[in-house]
Amino acid sequence: MAATGAKAAARLLRRADILSERRRFAEALQACREALAADGGNAGIYRRIGGLSVVLDEPQAAVDALQIALELDPHDASALVNLGAALRALGQPAEAVRRLQQGLQIVQSPSAWFNLGIAYADVSRWEDAVACQRRVLQVAPGHVKASAALAIALLALGAASDAVAVVEGALATAPQAPRLHTILAQALLMRGDLARGWREFEWRWAVPENAGNRRHADLSPWLGEPIAGRRLLIHAEQGLGDTLQMCRYVPFIEGAGAVVLEVQPGLVRLLETLAAPAGTALQVVPRGAPLPPLDLQCPMMSLPLACASRVPDDIPREVPYLHAAGADVARWAALLPAGPGLKVGLCWSSGVRPDLVSRIIHARKSIPLELLAPLDTVAGCRFVSLQKGEVAADLPIALPGLDILDHSGLMTDFAQTAAAIRNLDLVITVDTAVAHLAGALGHPVWLLNRADADWRWSAAHRDAPWYPTLREFRQPVPGDWTSVVQRVARALAEL
Repeated sequence: MAATGAKAAARLLRRADILSERRRFAEALQACREALAADGGNAGIYRRIGGLSVVLDEPQAAVDALQIALELDPHDASALVNLGAALRALGQPAEAVRRLQQGLQIVQSPSAWFNLGIAYADVSRWEDAVACQRRVLQVAPGHVKASAALAIALLALGAASDAVAVVEGALATAPQAPRLHTILAQALLMRGDLARGWREFEWRWAVPENAGNRRHADLSPWLGEPIAGRRLLIHAEQGLGDTLQMCRYVPFIEGAGAVVLEVQPGLVRLLETLAAPAGTALQVVPRGAPLPPLDLQCPMMSLPLACASRVPDDIPREVPYLHAAGADVARWAALLPAGPGLKVGLCWSSGVRPDLVSRIIHARKSIPLELLAPLDTVAGCRFVSLQKGEVAADLPIALPGLDILDHSGLMTDFAQTAAAIRNLDLVITVDTAVAHLAGALGHPVWLLNRADADWRWSAAHRDAPWYPTLREFRQPVPGDWTSVVQRVARALAEL
């Protein structure tokens, strides 16, 4: 009977292999589960179930199967590698590193080195991530994903030109790989090659994960061609900060019969203060609202490319280009404390989206609230919370000694936040929409930034061209917020 079960399992596993080669992974997984029912004590079947679960983005199912596989065979290197990948997908990068290191002690495989490099990147061990991906490329020089991961790690280390060289080398053999083009765009933007960077950035639409951002396909795209009186839609594409940063290009649109700006609802009132293109009516509407008749559309992040011929030096540098309403400013003046001393706004946490990459970046951007305690020692400062979201409630618990006023519940949209900022002397914030808002208002803002900063805060742009009133305090090494806050406290004391 056992022999019959083993034969049935072998037959089903051969079928699973064929289905996997044809990329019919769900059917392959089902065949493996049927094989498991026929021969339940086979470590190899559990390993295959785990590996296919990783491919199908079912990380918890993968972990469950792979842990059983390793109980049956603790030296199964493939199971260890797949377990590392599954743990990473579950947001457990440190444990993923440990398991992948175990796998490499058994077999030195490109897959193990690649996954270990990705896990190192998750915990900001960028030099180790670079070393791992270089190991992959030594034995598999055409490994597109390793080239992409290597370039991302080099960007995190500020080595934009090295990243460009890696990606251009990979594109020589995979010229239609969209993810390589989007990484090249980031590298070019980071090193200040904006014109070429914006062109490469258009490849983002070929990346499958961005399909959900593509909207208004019924309208013809516009990337700077003569409009000749046609009606143009500009629509928000990514985050709030991206909209605040890129809306500055709207006044440089020429020749449109009308321009409709479709943005996130919380930005509508604020962006109604944006200057309209010369001789053109500008209407700002919330995303999802009914639209008037239109002819053309352009995503917000494509505006720099579309307006390139009309913008000196690639970046419109004049601020403010957004404004707070006078009535709102007066209301906040009555709410905030009068008298001597600096009034300083604080924002310590970025917004977070549910996907793994966004959660990891959120953790890098945000400062644990208790690390802001040294600011309490600066004499003559009154702090005002600009923080929104659930983390705002942590304030009285994490920093009970800090003199900080919290009216964040009254910041019902960004127009209200802008009015609050206009009553402050300084804004101190992490890399989130508040930094862009203060910069767009032309208000003094200090940016507390992670070591692996985004391209827009590149070391190539020491003069902060996007926001002339911004001063950056960057981590010297990943995770070191302590020295950043100490430098900020000293700078505050000198004001």
